[in-house]
Amino acid sequence: LNAIQSGVMVIDAETHEIIEANPAAVKMIEASEGEIVGQICHKFIYSAKIGQCPITDKGKKTDTSACILLTKTGEKKNILKTVKKIKLDGRDTILESFVDITERVQVEKLLKESEIYYQAIINVQTDLLYRYSSEGKITFANKAFCQFFGVKADEILGLDRFRFIPPENHKALRSLTASLNAEQPILIHENNNIDAQGESRWLHWTNQAILNDAGEIIEYQSVGRDITERQRMVRLQNLLYRISQAANRVQTAENLYPVIHKIIQEIMPAKNFYIALYDIENDSLYPVYFVDEEDETPSPRLLAQGLTTYVLRTAKPLLCPIGKYNRLLAQGKIIEAGAPSPVWLGVPLISEGNTIGVMAVQHYQDENAYGEEEKKTLEIVSTAISSAIARQLAQEETRNLNLVLEKRVKKRTNELKERVNMVEKLNRGMMNLLEDLNIANAIAEKNAENLKQANAELEAFSYSVSHDLRAPLRHIESFTKLLKNHLSKDLDKKSQRYINHIVESTERMRNLIEDLLTLSRTGRADLHIKTLDMNGIIEGVRVNLLGEASEREIVWRIAPLPLIQADSGLIRILWENIIGNAVKYTQTRNKAVIEIGVLESGESPVFFIRDNGVGFAPEYKEQLFNVFERLHKSDGFEGSGVGLATVKRIIERHRGEIWAESEVDKGATFCFSLGSVKQQAVSGT
Repeated sequence: LNAIQSGVMVIDAETHEIIEANPAAVKMIEASEGEIVGQICHKFIYSAKIGQCPITDKGKKTDTSACILLTKTGEKKNILKTVKKIKLDGRDTILESFVDITERVQVEKLLKESEIYYQAIINVQTDLLYRYSSEGKITFANKAFCQFFGVKADEILGLDRFRFIPPENHKALRSLTASLNAEQPILIHENNNIDAQGESRWLHWTNQAILNDAGEIIEYQSVGRDITERQRMVRLQNLLYRISQAANRVQTAENLYPVIHKIIQEIMPAKNFYIALYDIENDSLYPVYFVDEEDETPSPRLLAQGLTTYVLRTAKPLLCPIGKYNRLLAQGKIIEAGAPSPVWLGVPLISEGNTIGVMAVQHYQDENAYGEEEKKTLEIVSTAISSAIARQLAQEETRNLNLVLEKRVKKRTNELKERVNMVEKLNRGMMNLLEDLNIANAIAEKNAENLKQANAELEAFSYSVSHDLRAPLRHIESFTKLLKNHLSKDLDKKSQRYINHIVESTERMRNLIEDLLTLSRTGRADLHIKTLDMNGIIEGVRVNLLGEASEREIVWRIAPLPLIQADSGLIRILWENIIGNAVKYTQTRNKAVIEIGVLESGESPVFFIRDNGVGFAPEYKEQLFNVFERLHKSDGFEGSGVGLATVKRIIERHRGEIWAESEVDKGATFCFSLGSVKQQAVSGT
C-alpha cells in the first residue's frame, strides 16, 4: 500500500471505521495516520448518506464514483474513488482507493461554462451554425439555424445534415466534406436552400474540420450567411449591365426589345410579355413588342381605362392578381378589356421624369407566379430599360434626322451646283447681253435723239400747219357766209345745202386745228407746278359748259377734293375735256347725272368722273386715248377725237395714269392719278 500513488484506506465494513490509510491518503487528507485511523470514513470521504453505501447498504461488490474528500483543515478536494468489498483476516472489509481529480473537475467546469457562454453567443448570431459528425449526424445547431429550417433545438440533434440540403447539392457537398483535412481545414461554398416558408434562399457557407491536438478530425462545423439579397443585387447589376450593353450594341429599338424580353425571362416567368409606348400627340398607346400565348399583337389604340393605361396614368407599378383586378373594376378605376389573367404585373417606363410607356408580364395559369419581389425587381430594371429605350429612340430620331439632313444637303448641293452652272451661263449670257445692251443703248440714244428731233420737227410742223391753216380757213368761212348772204334769194335749196356743208366743214376743221394746237402745246409747254384747288377749277369749267347745256337737266355731284401740286393751265384743259365728254355723251338722257370725287386719299389720290351716258364696249377702252380715235359717229356726237389723247398726255406729264370702265348704255367712269401731290381737304360744290 505504501508504494501505491493513489490514496488507499482499509475500512471495517460493519462499523465504517478506518483501519488503515496509506501515505498517499494521509498526504491528501493532510493529517497524521493516527488522526485518521479509527475515524468513521464519512468524516473524510462522503458522497452517499449513511445507510446508502453502495457496498454495505446496497450490496454492490464494486463501485466507482466521484465524490468529495475533506482535509483536516476542512478543504474539499474532488476525488474519483473505487470501492470494493474484500475478506481480510476472516472479516468483511472495504478497500477504498481514490485519486485527486480536483484540477480535472475545475477544467471540466471551465469547459462547461465556456460551452454555455459559447452557445449563448452562437445563439444570438444571425448566421446559421451547426456541427456534425463524420457520419453527417448533427451534434449542435444554433438558434438561427433552427429558425431558418423550422426545427426545434431539442429535435435537431442526431438528424442527418443532408435532410436540410436540396438533393441536387448532395453530391457536391459530400465531395467538399471529404476534401477537408489538417492541411485544408476550411472550404467555402454557396448554394440555395429552402427555408421554413418554402422560399429559396441563397447561402454562403464556411465549412471547417474541427481537429484535436493530434490533428485528427473529431467533427465538422459549417457557418452559413444568407446572401439572397446580395445575390439578387449582383444579379440585378449584371442584368442592368447587360441591358446597357444591349442598348449600345443594337442599331434599332426593334432589335432591343427581344433582348430585354430574354433578360426578363431569366428573373421571372415572362412567356407573356409586352412593351407599349405612349404617343403624346395622339394620346394613344401602341405596342412596340408583344409576345403572348393567347392573344395576337394589338394595333395602336386610343387610351382606354385598362390595366396598362392605369399604370401609365398613375406612373406606379401594379401587381394585380384577379382579386385586385375585380376590385379596381368595381371601383371604376379600370374598365374591362378582354378576359383577365390570374395575375398581371406592370411597371411604368419613366425617362427624365416623363412616363414614356409601360412594360408588363402576365401569367395565365399560376396566380402566385409574381409577388412583391418580382414587382420590386421589375421596377428596378425598368429604370435601365426606360433609359435604354429612350436613348435608342433618340438615336434613331437623330439618325433619321441626319439622313433627312444628308438628303437635303445633297439635294441643296446639287441645286447649288445647278445654280452655279446656271449663274455661269447667265454670267456669260449677261456679258453678251451687256455687250448687246451697250450697242442697243448706243442705238437707242441715237434713235432717241433722232426721235426727239423728229418730235420737235413734228410739233413745229403741227403748230406751223395749224397756225398757217387758221387764216385760210377763216377766209373760206367768212367768204362762204358772205356768199350765202348775198345770193340767198337766188340760190336753190340744193345750192344752199352745199354752202351749209362748206360752212359746217370749215367749223369742224377750225375746231380740229384748235384741238391739235392744244395737244401740241401740252407736249411742249413747260410745267409750272403750284398748289391747285381742284374744286375751284372744276366749278369754273362747269359754269362755262352750262351755256351749251342750258336746256338740259344735269345733276352734278361733286365731292370735296384734295389740293394738289400741278400745272394749273394743263389741269384746266384736262377737266374741260373730260367734263365736256361727260356732258356730250349724256345728251341722250332726259336726266343726266355727272359725279366727280376721289377714290383714295393719301400721297397719290385717284380722282374719278362718272356719268350715266351712252357708255362704250369694254373691249375698246384701250383705244379711247389714241389721237383721232372715236367710238361713236360724228353725226350723233360732235368731236375731233383729240380730247382724250390730250387728257392722257397731260396726266403722263404729271407722272400719273388714266383708265376707264364702261358698258354700252350704262355710262362710263374715268379714273386718273397725278403722281405724288400735297393734299388738303376743301369744300366742294
